[in-house]
Amino acid sequence: MKVFLVLAIAVLSGCNANIFYADAPKPQLEVLTDAFWDYIGKATQTADDTLQMIRKSEFGHEVNARLADSTDIASQYAVSLQEQLPPAAQDLMTKITAEADVLRNVLTKELSTVRGKLEPYTDDMKVQIQQRVEQLKQELAPYAESLDTEALRATLEQKSEELKQ
Repeated sequence: MKVFLVLAIAVLSGCNANIFYADAPKPQLEVLTDAFWDYIGKATQTADDTLQMIRKSEFGHEVNARLADSTDIASQYAVSLQEQLPPAAQDLMTKITAEADVLRNVLTKELSTVRGKLEPYTDDMKVQIQQRVEQLKQELAPYAESLDTEALRATLEQKSEELKQ
């Protein structure tokens, strides 16, 4: 949050690195929006980098090795158990496996049905979020143009809390 605030203040202070003004200067709100999305991108990249670092670390390799060993042991146990079962029990296992497959297919169909029913709500949620962002842009535009950083910061904090809710 502090980094975002520093970026917002730097953007709103009017600093512009384009010496020759080859392009028309961007409106303050657009620069602020770009800075916000850059911050979000950097935060996401940092999280991804951390996950990659954990996966490549000794601890990550150790966890992966233990999971692989556990999976191998479970597979060997299942094979040996199946070999020790009498034919009637093996028939029962075959029936249970077949019924489990049928149940999995039914659940897959039901989940796709539920997904289809929820999709309009997720689309509606996306539209509402986009509307809120646009509303936020419109409400912040006067502050960005007037460079009233304190009022901008207060409004931005209030609106971000509303969006979180």
